[in-house]
Amino acid sequence: MGQTDRSDFLALVQQHERAWGNETYAGRPTLETILHAPVVAFWQVQNGGKGADRPQITLHKDLREIEEFYVKMIFRSALPIQQRRLYKLFVDGQQMRIASVKLSFAPVTK
Repeated sequence: MGQTDRSDFLALVQQHERAWGNETYAGRPTLETILHAPVVAFWQVQNGGKGADRPQITLHKDLREIEEFYVKMIFRSALPIQQRRLYKLFVDGQQMRIASVKLSFAPVTK
């Protein structure tokens, strides 16, 4: 991991902590758990309610839950639009991006 990645990560965590202060949201992790989590996702909430202008953080063991989030977005297009948008993702302090998406198709069996 580059020093810049770690600095960017720490700056975002610091911004999150300042923005929320003593307020909380469902599942808000502590600073200690954020700094030690393998995967940290920063989300922008779209609900227009309290804290909509502040990022929220979720912690994950690996990228599987993030992948599942995007798969659900694709296959549940008839459902209401997601209320949050992933805008930064870090694995072990290194910023990640989606590098590729592969869809596989199979014949319908009747």
